[in-house]
Amino acid sequence: MIYEQLHGWGIDISRGQLHNLLSENKERFHAEQRQVLRVGLETASYVHTDDTGARHQGKNGYCTVIGNAYFTYFRTTERKSRQSFLETLQGEVPCYVLNEYAQQYLQSYSLAAKHWQALTFSAHVLAQEPAQWQADLTSMGIVSQQATRLVTEAALLGGAIEQGVDSHLIILSDGAPQFNVLVHALCCRKLVSYSTV
Repeated sequence: MIYEQLHGWGIDISRGQLHNLLSENKERFHAEQRQVLRVGLETASYVHTDDTGARHQGKNGYCTVIGNAYFTYFRTTERKSRQSFLETLQGEVPCYVLNEYAQQYLQSYSLAAKHWQALTFSAHVLAQEPAQWQADLTSMGIVSQQATRLVTEAALLGGAIEQGVDSHLIILSDGAPQFNVLVHALCCRKLVSYSTV
């Protein structure tokens, strides 16, 4: 489709050249993409977000979009979850921090008292990769699926805020639960009623 569109505009390019542009030397593009997200989130008072699923080569995938009038960021992941959304807010490089915002997040959920005893809260970065974070959780005795999910979400939220995301950032969405972080608000939809006479 891109090839046909370019030719429709009178741009003479081969399919091979187009493939190379889209698939090779992408690190500069990814670095720029991460910078757009970082600056966009640091300067935004609100963002719109949504995700959509599609199959590629027999596997499910999800594309999440985050943006407002000044920037747009897309990321494709293997799952649709709050953890995935919080990782996306961090620009694909996870940072796990159990700070005061992580503590507030956990206080809004039912986390067993034994897990609270294992947690300490500060602005210190605890891990910067999922395997290291999982090892930290195991060493703290946090191994159940629910506790692992909640503490991971809290640490990713704390990490996002430590990396410059405003704790009062408004997240506008269609109400999907994975986006219910920071200040969650619903997008407005105009309802039109038609009457028959």
